[in-house]
Amino acid sequence: MLTSALLVLALAQTPQHRLFLQPNLPQTSFVSLADALQAGDKAGAWWAMKGDGTMLAGSSVTLVATGSPTNTTENGWPVRTYTAAQNDQEPANVAFPASDFSVCYHRRNVALPNTQIMAFGTSGLPANFSALPFELQTNGTLTSVTSDGVVQAAFNFSSAPLPIVAGAWNVLCFTYQRVGGAANNVGTLYVNGVQVGTSSTMRLAQALASVWSTNGYAGVVAAGAGSTRGVFVTYKLLSAADIARISAATGP
Repeated sequence: MLTSALLVLALAQTPQHRLFLQPNLPQTSFVSLADALQAGDKAGAWWAMKGDGTMLAGSSVTLVATGSPTNTTENGWPVRTYTAAQNDQEPANVAFPASDFSVCYHRRNVALPNTQIMAFGTSGLPANFSALPFELQTNGTLTSVTSDGVVQAAFNFSSAPLPIVAGAWNVLCFTYQRVGGAANNVGTLYVNGVQVGTSSTMRLAQALASVWSTNGYAGVVAAGAGSTRGVFVTYKLLSAADIARISAATGP
């Protein structure tokens, strides 16, 4: 009689059981970025978009597509792909809240042009944006920027696991602590759960009436080609432990 171990091995060789050993299927221990959020992570007018462009239940808004992003499935995970003329953005202008905020983005870039992966605002002029959490540089590093409407403060991050590599998936997260002074607010960038840098001289994000865009500025300005498996915005300061937990839970 086969032992238990031999029986498992024998079953694993049959076609109907090899299905469970396929490395390209999502593992049950992983979830999408949107589904990695816990109740305590959600605050204010939060929202989370899944990899197929649908919204997580409870989101404050439903994003609206510019153009026609393409939905596909890769290794069992839904993937939403943008050209440089496509995005998803909030449906109507709202004033940027006077609060802490955190954003995370599961992203793959086709190439490394100087673009805004995500933005709240319409252009890079200080009067026209509040927050640019992930400005991609041509060398694969990232710059995070906030603006008070007159002056902007930019901080470039380059520590490992940066630089971004074209074609690779990364979970990018930026948190902003609104201390309240003109230039003493704290911005921190994480890549795949690893803190790559922090700045304590970020400008006070202005209460601009605009929208979040998932590719470039609103209206797909300064956007780049790439794909997403999820994006979220929440109006609270997520801790380093929160970001590590969310990143670790997100499917590779």
